[in-house]
Amino acid sequence: MIVSGVARTLLRYGTRPIERAVQTDAAINPGNSGGPVLDARGAVLGVNVQIDARGTGIGFAIPADTVTFVAPRLIADGEVRRAALGIVVQPRTVSLERAEVTRMGVARVNDPGSPLRPGDVIVAVDGDPIDERADLYRILTHDRVGQRLDVEVLRDGLLAHVTVVPTAWRRSCRPHGAPDP
Repeated sequence: MIVSGVARTLLRYGTRPIERAVQTDAAINPGNSGGPVLDARGAVLGVNVQIDARGTGIGFAIPADTVTFVAPRLIADGEVRRAALGIVVQPRTVSLERAEVTRMGVARVNDPGSPLRPGDVIVAVDGDPIDERADLYRILTHDRVGQRLDVEVLRDGLLAHVTVVPTAWRRSCRPHGAPDP
């Protein structure tokens, strides 16, 4: 098996996308998902989950760190509960500390009372840097529901801090993929 790509995003209708997926040439057939993707030393890189629906011989695996986070929660609770900020984000390149960097820009705010605004670029949440969407997913665990979070944003060229209180994330079927954090 050959790993042909990393950090892929797998959009899944009605659920959060799988971030940082590993792309392989593994033959994954219906019913045999769940096998490990190993490196040459036998370390687990991920767990096979799906194939490219167009039949191109491309498979995808959930990264090992995601499996490590999700598996204990599935075993204990039967589900993985998450918090949500009620926003849609997209990568945006900005100047930050004299460097061009990509961060998560707020494309849409679903709650009119939110302190976040379209055009804000999320730099950090509770001091944790946000470089990509997966960083938000990592932070927005169920225990963050109802807890005040300090969100550092780049707004109109200046750094600002806003307080956001996440709600429980609910599955929602949007025509253009899954809801964001």
